Amino acid sequence: MPDTHVFPLPQAERRSSLAPAPSGDGQSLARHVQDCYRARGAWHGVRCQAEWLRSVLSGRVVSTVVAAAGLLAIGASC
Repeated sequence: MPDTHVFPLPQAERRSSLAPAPSGDGQSLARHVQDCYRARGAWHGVRCQAEWLRSVLSGRVVSTVVAAAGLLAIGASC
């Protein structure tokens, strides 16, 4: 089942004629999901992936800089 916060939600007008009309609770849930989707925006999934990528790469960058500085220090002492 796709994550409804990443993909656009279908509008009520597009509902299949075979699907039953939502009950009061179903309408409340649909409104809540729509509100959450609008609050997060269409690019929410992209932002989450960018934050994850940044956190992964930032740890590698620091390790690479420390390792390079260590190698340079060893090379300079020889």
